[in-house]
Amino acid sequence: MPVGPLDFYVSIFVPDSPHAAGRANYELTQRIHGVLNVLDTQVIEQGTHHGDWVGIGPYRVTGDQVVLAMRSAGPMRDEVTAGAVHLYCGRPGEV
Repeated sequence: MPVGPLDFYVSIFVPDSPHAAGRANYELTQRIHGVLNVLDTQVIEQGTHHGDWVGIGPYRVTGDQVVLAMRSAGPMRDEVTAGAVHLYCGRPGEV
């Protein structure tokens, strides 16, 4: 569990793949005393970001765990591909 609140950014890599073609929904949550609380939901058009890092944030977390879930957001459940994720964090005002 963090000593105090942390500020952070998330960078999501979209693979340069024909399978990364749809709309990917990224849901960011934090767990506080066992309860998940949604921080943000972002939709990234993977087809326009092949081979790119996409940044989201900043966020402030006060819980003891951060969870990033990804799933298709397209109306036809388009194919999406998960890639690397970087989490940059520090004390408030340092990130």
